[in-house]
Amino acid sequence: MRSTTFQPQSRLHHTSQILSYLRLTRQPSFTVRKKAASEFPKSHIVVDYDHPGVNNAFLTKIGDPKAILYNDRSILENHHVASAFAILSREECNFVELLPRDIFRQFREQVIDMVLATDIANHFQTLSTFKNKVNASPVYDFQNHDDRALLWRAIMKASDVSNVSKSWEVYSVWLERITEEFYRQGDRERELGFPITPFMDR
Repeated sequence: MRSTTFQPQSRLHHTSQILSYLRLTRQPSFTVRKKAASEFPKSHIVVDYDHPGVNNAFLTKIGDPKAILYNDRSILENHHVASAFAILSREECNFVELLPRDIFRQFREQVIDMVLATDIANHFQTLSTFKNKVNASPVYDFQNHDDRALLWRAIMKASDVSNVSKSWEVYSVWLERITEEFYRQGDRERELGFPITPFMDR
């Protein structure tokens, strides 16, 4: 395994692979209208920002300050968003400072909604809601706020777990990285005397 390529301290984590998947929204064959796709907020640059290399359950078990801060609910996802907006509040980083207040609120709402949707604990609820919506009507109403938000959540979910859709050359690299990340969490669980999470036992 090329574990030397894995950098658990990387603040970007797997943002780049999400970005590559989201390029699909720019392709002519993609069914989302171009106008709607252009409104897709830059949530992909927030997902997994400042990721510590362990999952929410581990942070809860050890009583990590982030778990305390976010009441054991979507700990990492809340942290990604909060950390990103803290950076955005810096004068030299605030690329949305000229947005009208109502547009900024909409932007912030969309980013929060989409990043929180990547919590695996919400996976089946998001998937079920999206399936029910698609099965209920062949037409998606992009003018409807709830419909549009649901679609963005579904796209973000798909991009977040899109490794398997890539070529083996690309996928194998990400497979090694996520496997090493899992093993490192398992190593810490063993050191702390915790039951080792499935798929994380080296």
